Amino acid sequence: MLFRSNLPKRLKPTLDEVNAYWFFKQEQYDSAAIYLEKSIKSIKNKADKSRQLFLLAQLFEMTRQFDKASDCYNKSAGKTTSPLMDISAHLNNAKMMRSNGNIKELDKSIAALEKMGKKDKYEAYRDIIYYSAGMLSVQRPDTIKAIAFFKKSLKKNENNEAYRNKARLMLGKIAYVQRNYKEAADQYEDRKSTRLNSSHSSVSRMPS
Repeated sequence: MLFRSNLPKRLKPTLDEVNAYWFFKQEQYDSAAIYLEKSIKSIKNKADKSRQLFLLAQLFEMTRQFDKASDCYNKSAGKTTSPLMDISAHLNNAKMMRSNGNIKELDKSIAALEKMGKKDKYEAYRDIIYYSAGMLSVQRPDTIKAIAFFKKSLKKNENNEAYRNKARLMLGKIAYVQRNYKEAADQYEDRKSTRLNSSHSSVSRMPS
């Protein structure tokens, strides 16, 4: 660990960040959070501040300071210019609140993801957004909403094979639990077909 007493003021935030990383490597997450929080105060760039707030939220979550973690996830989502960071912040916050038994916050996060899915700037990420909302609905648990979200994810999916397969897998699992074996088999078969087509497509693109 490095000390900040004789350093110029402009270098102290950098030192705080270094100390935060040192404590993190020592698995002293409480102390890491303290120093990372100090370093964030001087960050002017919104994207950089959003990333550091996301990391701070994770540290607070690891030390079971859930209210502070939720506040940092929300601040990270509010400052980021990255749709994926925005989605991740909402999703991590919701998962944390679910494990902490806070169903109301989970519902708020599902509603926030639904709202994001309607905005034009998230158009390219709607498959991920609705899949994420489906996963949160499974945790809720609300099977009817989960099915609707997974189907919406498939409908909005243009070429994201990973999330197409994930959505089909979840629909297959739900159908199997509901003893709708034909639907389950259809979803698993569609998932295998997608993977096979992807494999053939990759081969066709290989140089001869």
